[in-house]
Amino acid sequence: MSIVSQFLSTPRINHWDAVMWILMYSTKSPEKGLLYSDCGHTRVVGFSNVDYARSPIDRRSTRGFCVFFRENFVS
Repeated sequence: MSIVSQFLSTPRINHWDAVMWILMYSTKSPEKGLLYSDCGHTRVVGFSNVDYARSPIDRRSTRGFCVFFRENFVS
């Protein structure tokens, strides 16, 4: 999933196919300890936050993101 998430800014069909394969594998492997609830839709939603060099100590940019499939946190 971390490799596919590198393409969030410019996703292609093959990235979507990879995500769907990962999710199908994960949901069919309950022994792995993952639990996804069925919310009646298949929406993928992503959020990101970027702070461009505002740290006064090191002047580095920071960023973060999260991705939800249905209402389940994925990445």
